[in-house]
Amino acid sequence: MHPLLMSLNLDRKGLERVKEACEAGDPSRALSELVAYFRNRQEPDPALLARPDAGAVDPARKAMRHEFEFYNESGTVPGDDMDWTYRPGIDWE
Repeated sequence: MHPLLMSLNLDRKGLERVKEACEAGDPSRALSELVAYFRNRQEPDPALLARPDAGAVDPARKAMRHEFEFYNESGTVPGDDMDWTYRPGIDWE
């Protein structure tokens, strides 16, 4: 099954068709149903989602480059995948 589908609460109202497709072992149909759910749901207001948050762009770019700042100390998590257990230096806080 697709990792995205496995991470969802398929008991949520509106995802019945997604759950049905998952239970039938049809991830392709489940993903299509999920797209239909997001395109057709009433909330949140799609107009709100269309407005980008300019203040979030720079932090998002830094996160994509695996850059972080902790106690005013900057650093970069090495490697291609984000290692959430990475501890720079000797202070593991």
